[in-house]
Amino acid sequence: MANFAPVDKIAFEWMGLRLLEPMSLIMNWLISLQCLIYFFRLPKNSSPFIYWWRGFFLFFGISTIFGGLGHLLFNYFDIYGKIPCWTIGIVGGYCAARGVLSCFKPGIVERRLLFFLVLKCVVLWFLGIMTLKFLFISLDASISYLVFCGFVGFFLYREGIVPLKYTVIGVLILLPSVFIFGFEINIHPWFNKDDFSHVLMIGCIYYFYLGAKNMLSFTRIALD
Repeated sequence: MANFAPVDKIAFEWMGLRLLEPMSLIMNWLISLQCLIYFFRLPKNSSPFIYWWRGFFLFFGISTIFGGLGHLLFNYFDIYGKIPCWTIGIVGGYCAARGVLSCFKPGIVERRLLFFLVLKCVVLWFLGIMTLKFLFISLDASISYLVFCGFVGFFLYREGIVPLKYTVIGVLILLPSVFIFGFEINIHPWFNKDDFSHVLMIGCIYYFYLGAKNMLSFTRIALD
């Protein structure tokens, strides 16, 4: 039965080390493996869209390696051990948003959205590092994925960029994470709110990959 309250972190010892949250390590590294597989599956130099989405899979994959370690070694590095994950994760979100923006024709709308994207990444990263609060990193991710991959992606899908429907679906899969964290939905100590959201993230990333994969054939058809 789901528990709508914080749960204690699972602690264990290994080779004299006092470690935490083994499931977070496993789930983060599964996501990392998934991202790196997609990174190598997508071809190089095919289009700006694929270039930026390869960047997303690469940087997000690296960020989740550090993310798992940040949970595992929290007793030794405290919140500072999560800064590499936060920083590289913001770069990954930036790449995903740039991938969507690459579908715009160059113009004032594209330039303004790009300016806003860069500004919010820099400001929210700075606030996150200065305050050591995940709130700002979470806000950055929400804007990158919900606003750019979700709303902007849906607009471009309606304009005829059909593969972006998969990107939008990916965002919709991830959306329940807001409620999972907001209501502290912890199904079990071995499957807490973080693990729940990681499962949704795996589904989300799969649909992001489908969007990139389908863009390859869509671009070839458009050029014919």
